[in-house]
Amino acid sequence: MSITVFISCVTDELQSYRVVCEQRLGQLSQHAPLGKGIAPFTQETLRDYSGSTCLEMLDGWIASCTHVVQLVGRRSCGTPTPTSAIATQFDDLITRHPDIVTLFHGGRDEAMTIASYTHWEAWLAIYHGKPLKLFRLADAAPVDTTVFPEEQQHTVLAHLQRLENKGRYPDAHLISDQNDFLLEVFSFLVGGPASIDRRRFEKIRELHGRALSTLWKTKGTA
Repeated sequence: MSITVFISCVTDELQSYRVVCEQRLGQLSQHAPLGKGIAPFTQETLRDYSGSTCLEMLDGWIASCTHVVQLVGRRSCGTPTPTSAIATQFDDLITRHPDIVTLFHGGRDEAMTIASYTHWEAWLAIYHGKPLKLFRLADAAPVDTTVFPEEQQHTVLAHLQRLENKGRYPDAHLISDQNDFLLEVFSFLVGGPASIDRRRFEKIRELHGRALSTLWKTKGTA
């Protein structure tokens, strides 16, 4: 069974994390358990498509993926305003999925305040019943910008609180850099280090260095 994973994070802040996963998950997947090839997709993939709104395309892609991972930093990629582009697409979304508003304690009114495509990626994963893994970025982790608008930081906290209200919690392991994110995503997708036999593990370590060996030794593989 092949794995199609949608990698979700804010482009301005964390695009380099997404790029590393896109480029190297395919290399790692050759050492995954038999039959588990990995094909990563991101919001960047959608930019090659026309004729649909961004939210509609995200809905379709996430519905068709087998897994979704989201890395949460300090930017939200948007602020909730009634005139934002995403707000104009919301009516179309609830026409397709009228019950999506039931995900939120505040119903439609609360859903209307979510103006970040990235945050909608997590909620679409929950709505479509996809395995969703949430990660948080460590404070000292490298990022692609040094600008963190205060209102976006508040929006991120609100996003995490909504997810917590649904019993969804970020992984306790804070992501320290791009390679750390890659390895954690790979481990999640293939069912953890225990699913990789010793021979495959040695090949992965040879290809991807001491960091992988150290990480997975702490999880009982080596």
